[in-house]
Amino acid sequence: MSDIQLRPEKKGNLRLNLRSRVQPFKGRDEWEEIVVQRELPTSRTAILLCDMWNTHWCYGAAQRCEVLCIKANPIVAEARKNGVQIIHAPSDCMDFYGETPQRQRMIEAPRVEMPEPKELPDPPLPIDDSDGGCDTERTPDFTGWTRQHAAIKISDYDGVSDNGQEVYN
Repeated sequence: MSDIQLRPEKKGNLRLNLRSRVQPFKGRDEWEEIVVQRELPTSRTAILLCDMWNTHWCYGAAQRCEVLCIKANPIVAEARKNGVQIIHAPSDCMDFYGETPQRQRMIEAPRVEMPEPKELPDPPLPIDDSDGGCDTERTPDFTGWTRQHAAIKISDYDGVSDNGQEVYN
């Protein structure tokens, strides 16, 4: 890479409680929570913040995103402090980050061949999205999101990309 610095490697592990719900008896609408603990080396772990935009055409989505971003920032900061790579991925906003070191880091990363995508069915959405999925009024005079929400800090060693290949690299 040119003058783009990589984050310092930190030793340590993240202990995650991975939660899911299983249906022990098919055909019955009964679900049970299961928790599986896993440890991940922080130096090989990333958090991908996808589409945490500064605004949204749906007022309700914009409000929920703001609350989520305010709550997410301390978690992201703690993960970063412990050596986790943070990648910000606000779709359709790369022009805003054009020449920043965080954007250049992702562009200049050595290419790694991606595996074939798995064929997975899309799960049902929790809302009716026939109108685009808005549950409130549309934001008046909406011109489009331009960047990630300011409540989530982008730090020196973070990356910025909305390109799957760049993120995989």
